[in-house]
Amino acid sequence: MSFFALKTVAVLSMLFDHVYHLFHLELFDQPLEAFGRWAAESFPGPVGDALSWFAGFLILALPYLGRIAAPIFLFCIANGYRHTRSVKRYAQRIFLFGALAQIPYFLYLKAWEARLGEELYIPLNFMFTLGLGLLSIALYEREKEQNPSLALLAAFLPIAAAEFFRTEGGGMYAMLVPAFYLTMELPLQKRAVIWMLFFPVAQLGYWIWLFQGPITGPPLAETFLYAVGPCLGVAVALFYNGEKGHATKTAQYGVYALYPVHFLVLALLGFWMAS
Repeated sequence: MSFFALKTVAVLSMLFDHVYHLFHLELFDQPLEAFGRWAAESFPGPVGDALSWFAGFLILALPYLGRIAAPIFLFCIANGYRHTRSVKRYAQRIFLFGALAQIPYFLYLKAWEARLGEELYIPLNFMFTLGLGLLSIALYEREKEQNPSLALLAAFLPIAAAEFFRTEGGGMYAMLVPAFYLTMELPLQKRAVIWMLFFPVAQLGYWIWLFQGPITGPPLAETFLYAVGPCLGVAVALFYNGEKGHATKTAQYGVYALYPVHFLVLALLGFWMAS
């Protein structure tokens, strides 16, 4: 897949994820549950049972489509570092749109609370995670030339900052940016093996959450979604073919602008439907 195709998949996955979280009851769960009941009543026997099972499967499976986005965006940052003409301007652009998106992001999560009755912790949005991941690569490359013994420590500082400032995904996601960067030139099979071993470690917090789920944590299906779902995004990123694709400057800045705008639109819709 080209870089443009990967980013398109990530954007569509992100939009689906954010729409799903606010409106999954009306748009997905309730219609699918109604379809399952109708199928079971209209087609007694194996056909009805199969259709009803499929509706239930979709209710569980659809959220995974939204888990694809984050690892692909993290990969895009690592790839972007290799091709940008100015790392400084690249980082400034990411943090600028992160700052512009923070209030819409806050409103979106507040609409989520109002719609679903859940109290949410509101972190710094994902743009800050991406920016700190980019800084991790930049510091690593700078120190690798000047002081190789400090390169890994320097790379760790932005990752620690992501965890300390509680950005979305935290240090667990920020560390994936330099990890993608350091493995990008390896053959596909080697990359696949490395990520099969490394990614579960990077997701350690979610795996702990998963095993706590049946006892003290959230429902098992939810924890499994967050522990396993992003693996799909890593798998998609592995199929990057090194080509840029049909990307334009308009499309590039359109993706940046879409981030705060879609949060604001969804927040307004969420508050309207909650009222």
